[in-house]
Amino acid sequence: MLVGFISTPLLLKWLGAGRFGAFRVLADWYAYLPLLELGLGGSLLALLPAAVAREDRREISELMSAAMRACAWIVPLAAVLTLVCAYEVPRRVVLPGLPAWELRAAMVISIVAVLWMPASVFRSLAESKQHLYIVNLLLVFQSVFTIGLQLLAAFVGWGLAGQSLACVVGQMPTLLTLGWLAVRAYPGIFTIKPGRDTSRRVWSLNWPSFLTAMSDRISLLSDSIVVAWVLGPASVPAFFLTQRLAVMAQAQLQGVAGATWAGLVEIKIQNGPALFGARLLELTGFVSAVGLAVLGPLLAFNHRFVQRWVGSHSYGGDAVSGFVCANMWLWSIFALWIATLKGIGLIRRWLPYALAAAVLNVIVSVAATIRFGLPGPLIGTFVSFIAVHAWALPKVLGDAFAVHWTTLWRTVLGPLAWGLPYAFVVWHAARVQKDSGWPALLLQMGLAACGGIALWWMFNLNGSSRRQWKQRVRHALAR
Repeated sequence: MLVGFISTPLLLKWLGAGRFGAFRVLADWYAYLPLLELGLGGSLLALLPAAVAREDRREISELMSAAMRACAWIVPLAAVLTLVCAYEVPRRVVLPGLPAWELRAAMVISIVAVLWMPASVFRSLAESKQHLYIVNLLLVFQSVFTIGLQLLAAFVGWGLAGQSLACVVGQMPTLLTLGWLAVRAYPGIFTIKPGRDTSRRVWSLNWPSFLTAMSDRISLLSDSIVVAWVLGPASVPAFFLTQRLAVMAQAQLQGVAGATWAGLVEIKIQNGPALFGARLLELTGFVSAVGLAVLGPLLAFNHRFVQRWVGSHSYGGDAVSGFVCANMWLWSIFALWIATLKGIGLIRRWLPYALAAAVLNVIVSVAATIRFGLPGPLIGTFVSFIAVHAWALPKVLGDAFAVHWTTLWRTVLGPLAWGLPYAFVVWHAARVQKDSGWPALLLQMGLAACGGIALWWMFNLNGSSRRQWKQRVRHALAR
């Protein structure tokens, strides 16, 4: 996060606002490339945790082998599709001040990421084994390494092609390390021949996983594309930079889902539904409360932060800040619920609602961007969350796990009793305080977040819960 904040003004300076905006649109294009594996990674995430919980090494090796063999068939087709897009998109999308050959070169380079697609299954294995801490450490290195390459490419004037090359090269250490760890733990991955039943199981869940992942990306990762299409690429930097702080905080909150879904699956298999339901509700309340404690102060101080970071001209407005914080809070909770459904292998039940939410999101996003400008895509996401996710996800969870929707939403909304008044107080305090430099601003933001955490501790936890959290902290520090 620190390196990203330091590097963004430099990239904005060396690339220029137009090319920086075009790169953000290109980054959203990269977010769609993992879809070309047709949901095989999601299929593994639904099958591997049960095998890991049973410690069935042969089944794990067969599942990995089946997924990698399937990816090997998909890669050539995905590469051809990427080439076609690289030829057609620059012909049909005109970016002022940006030659078509530069955009085409950047898209052609992205084929390298497609060729590495079979290695994506190694991350699924690490997450299923509850080794997300290893994945996160590797991603930290990948982020710093990639940003360093991006800065170098921007400084020497390699434009979009250099940014694209930095992204694909930056992935190499992570993929190689996860592959080495997987092969060391399960040497039979490359030699074992998966049975027909194993291959059929892998393919049986790939399409629901693919369509769900596609709907999520359309809903959440197409905003810059909509802004560039309706308002032009020059509007993308302010839209992106205004959201940056909230999106980074949400990534940490969503990490709770990534770090716990495999454990929830293990509890469901080994301990039954009662303990599983209790832990799901506890995690839901935790994500909701901590999300309010962090995102409330971010909303209050975001204008001052962006102004000092990249200048007031790059602030997209309070409406953008408000909607992105609301969306990030809701998505952190929904991501936990969806990850649980995927891990149990029940993603088919959520699929129709996910597709409906994506369609609604796109329609409202385009219309709202035409009508309201920069907040438009965020309004589309918020409307889809309220109109679809808010009732459909609790319904699916209730049908699958006998957790009543009223219990879920009571857990989610409980922290609002202290969260909304606290956010209002912090907002007012941030407005009356004078800007006195980075140290004071960061101290104020940190104290405000700590105050929110303290309110969660006082008002959301009872004596038993506090003792349990203290024991967890001691256990973590003693390891």
